[in-house]
Amino acid sequence: MTFISYAQNYEDVILWRALKHLTPGFYIDIGAAWPDEHSVTKAFYERGWRGINIEPNPEFFAHLVSERPQDTNLELAVSNQDGEAEINLIKDTGLSTLSKDIAEHHVDEGWSCTQIIVQAKTLSSVWRTYVPQGQEVHFLKLDVEGFEKTVIESNDWLENRPWVVIVESTLPSSQIENYQTWQSYLLKANYTFVYADGLNRFYLANEHSSLASYFAYPPNIFDGFKLVDQHKAEVQLHEIQALNHQLEGKITAIQQNSFSLKKDNDRLREEIDQLKIALHILNNSRSMRLTAPLRSAGNFTRKIKLSFRAYAVGNHKLKFISGQIIGSLRNTDLVIAVKKKVSKVFVSFVLLLKRNQSINKIAKYLLCRMPGLDSRIRRTYSSVIYSLSFQDKKTKATEVSDLSSTARQVHTQLRQAIDKYHRDKY
Repeated sequence: MTFISYAQNYEDVILWRALKHLTPGFYIDIGAAWPDEHSVTKAFYERGWRGINIEPNPEFFAHLVSERPQDTNLELAVSNQDGEAEINLIKDTGLSTLSKDIAEHHVDEGWSCTQIIVQAKTLSSVWRTYVPQGQEVHFLKLDVEGFEKTVIESNDWLENRPWVVIVESTLPSSQIENYQTWQSYLLKANYTFVYADGLNRFYLANEHSSLASYFAYPPNIFDGFKLVDQHKAEVQLHEIQALNHQLEGKITAIQQNSFSLKKDNDRLREEIDQLKIALHILNNSRSMRLTAPLRSAGNFTRKIKLSFRAYAVGNHKLKFISGQIIGSLRNTDLVIAVKKKVSKVFVSFVLLLKRNQSINKIAKYLLCRMPGLDSRIRRTYSSVIYSLSFQDKKTKATEVSDLSSTARQVHTQLRQAIDKYHRDKY
């Protein structure tokens, strides 16, 4: 598992190199600030370590409570006595300090500063109250913005002995070292200086001198770590690549669907072209030319009916009269004759379709796609055949009734003989 470094100056990398065999371990972070940004303890927390975070800034403390529920989070300042202390808050920075001189320097540089009163405890008091009995503290980190000497003096170094002590050793926001004012306390307490990174100094308890070799070199490629910003960028890149893969899949699906729709569109266009050709052939066929006058007559009759009805709307008398006129039109000899003629032409047209293979094929092709029209034509054809047959029989019956009784008898005998002949033949 790649080590992700959150610390400002790789402090967590060199500490992990020296202490990873102790996992899970314990830490104390004085001046913890953010729970993740510039945090020396975040990477350890992710690997199961637990400890104490001390932060007097209320805003940072709230974040620690939220992000480090398994740690002990203390909203207080470490000082040379228990009680209260005034802290100078520099908003949204890690520059807040108990030192009035340093606070005034920040104000001179343009920072805004507010003062609040917070609880204060000595490091010995914190250790006694919050470090579990018998718990080893594997590293102690101090980042107290110029108040290092006071914090170091507040601990009983003979009783409370962290394995490694990391102390910020320059004046705030500068490269001016100030460790000369407090280093002697650690050296007298049997700690040895083992490493400096330009911002911090590392001290190792003499009883754990076997770890000194881990501090011989600065963090390097063999530590197998990544900066948190690089890690975040890689995670974002992976998410973007995954999203891109999803989008590519959707694009492929859309393209396939588009191709399918294009094929359907081409097929429909081809069918439309075939229908146009068929319609052209049908319109130019002999039967269509022969029946054109009849179709015109039918359209004219329908227009007359519609005109009568439209004119009679709202006038009951006219409506009655138009109804009589239209009704009389239906029963006139002319209309009957026209209907009979149209019926015969229709039958002739159907028979023509049956005999002509090319026209028959086109008609079937069209009617397969228009089942309603196909059904209507079949019903009309059956009705016309029945009507013509009935009219022929009626006509023949009328002609026979005009004969004398002797002629009718002869006619009957002839019909019977003809019927018998057809029965014997078939």
